[in-house]
Amino acid sequence: MNITHIFPTNDDVHDHNKVVFENSTSLKARIKAIDIIIGDVSDAVKEKIKEGIPTDSSKKMALFSFVEIAEGMKCDLTLN
Repeated sequence: MNITHIFPTNDDVHDHNKVVFENSTSLKARIKAIDIIIGDVSDAVKEKIKEGIPTDSSKKMALFSFVEIAEGMKCDLTLN
């Protein structure tokens, strides 16, 4: 049955989505996020800002560095 799931934490959502992704037999993709700094600042400042972005999703408002999707899999993407 295809039903909506509600989870109390982003980690629970991520764990559920991981199981759905791993169990899918359709075409899959793992897409890496790319951080881009836009503004009128030097390349050195942009690099310094990017170096300060944590890799741990719990330290950056649960934003993950990768998104895993499969053909036919429901997903909801948000841009900041």
